[in-house]
Amino acid sequence: MTTTPTLIVTQSFTDADAALAHAATIYSSGINHLRQSLQDFVAGQDKPGRIRACYPFVRVRTDTVARADSRLSYGFVAGPGVYETTLTRPDLFANYYREQF
Repeated sequence: MTTTPTLIVTQSFTDADAALAHAATIYSSGINHLRQSLQDFVAGQDKPGRIRACYPFVRVRTDTVARADSRLSYGFVAGPGVYETTLTRPDLFANYYREQF
């Protein structure tokens, strides 16, 4: 048996701030779950199975590719398609993620 945080369903966003807030909610949920599980373990409450949490992720779907300014150190997509990547520490990287979104 694996113990995970409450499932937060994926959503589509057109607003960068809303997307960032959602990613922060998912990240916080996972961190809180892991912290509580560790506190329970230290207190002698051994839970059966694994304790698990996942990073939030962003999925981007593009039909075209326009080359951005090559002087910027951002990622790129090789062609039209669906791309995904995980996000960490939305609290630290909020400005970077917001600009990317």
